Amino acid sequence: MTSFEKWLSEQDTTLSQWIDNELWKAYENRTRYGDLRGLQATADDTLKTEDAILRENVPKDLKTVADVDAWVRQQPGHKSAVEKKKDKYAAWATAEMAMKVLYAMKDKYQTDAKAAREMERAHR
Repeated sequence: MTSFEKWLSEQDTTLSQWIDNELWKAYENRTRYGDLRGLQATADDTLKTEDAILRENVPKDLKTVADVDAWVRQQPGHKSAVEKKKDKYAAWATAEMAMKVLYAMKDKYQTDAKAAREMERAHR
């Protein structure tokens, strides 16, 4: 018995009820998930914009692409945009992974339930 199965057995619910409840919570949080996805896209666009602005204002003495890239990466605005992007991507990835795990659990439950019904029919 896994730790999850043990925890579930201690609750006053079945796996099916727990999955339904979690799916309902996810549905109720759909706006939050949309916001997280939007913030991720906005952070990506902000970084691209900051990068483009900095590249327009590169000192004239920087001639190579490597020098320009290094200079851009050292600028506070670029560093800030990179950190915001990392934070927003992490928040979205966490929410997305939680949903993927939940759907995998739902699929496993449905597969196990179907197999159990077929075995029961076979033994009649």
